[in-house]
Amino acid sequence: MFILCGVFYPISSLPGVRQSVVQALPLTHALALARPLAAGQPLTDVSLHLSVLVAYAALGYYLAVILVRRRLIV
Repeated sequence: MFILCGVFYPISSLPGVRQSVVQALPLTHALALARPLAAGQPLTDVSLHLSVLVAYAALGYYLAVILVRRRLIV
């Protein structure tokens, strides 16, 4: 995920199909929030990036609860 999400090189250098896939990864959105903060620049599209990260967190929490319940019941 580090290699694809623009940590080391810009996402625009990837082929078109990979660019759309990379936009769905959570690290892309975390970087979009962290980079301007580190550089002292204003944030853009905060609600989009936070909603994607919250969606990943909610999905991960839900899956963890299901898997733990399944393991504890059986």
